[in-house]
Amino acid sequence: MSDYFFNIGETDNHDRDYDDCYHYNFMSAGGSCRLVKQIKKLQVGDIFFAYLKQCKHNNRVGGFMGRGKVKDTAVLFRNYLLDDGSNLKCVARQNNLYITQVYNYQQNPDDPEVGEYVVRVKWLTPHQPKTSAYRPDPTNLGLTPNQLNGRYRTPISKINHLGLHNDLWVRFP
Repeated sequence: MSDYFFNIGETDNHDRDYDDCYHYNFMSAGGSCRLVKQIKKLQVGDIFFAYLKQCKHNNRVGGFMGRGKVKDTAVLFRNYLLDDGSNLKCVARQNNLYITQVYNYQQNPDDPEVGEYVVRVKWLTPHQPKTSAYRPDPTNLGLTPNQLNGRYRTPISKINHLGLHNDLWVRFP
């Protein structure tokens, strides 16, 4: 089992939404072979730290939102069932969830190679407002700002830097 950085993927276009992910206990990625390979690497029991990237449109600073645990391996969005047995695709359309926009935007959302995938998660930290995102100070971790920002360019990646790893575990016990 590993600890991962997982970019929620929420952008100025509201492609995905932290609140939806938290409420419905999932994280998602897709749209390219690279992202599909990354989300498929996640195994049951892996820990992730959810990251909300900076959003210039609403002046959101961005940062880490919380910690969760992977409960099931990745499945295509169209096949994902919520804890109550209902299909996420149907619930998303009925409730106007942002992930529906991702699904509608992608050229091949059901293609196993590049489609939208979802993993079931259990959130281990309480929900918090987006304005409370935690952005570590890179100098306290022995990193330069560019090194820290570079770690956030890969949507799903192992957290290998010991200082960042320990800092996140302290912030999100």
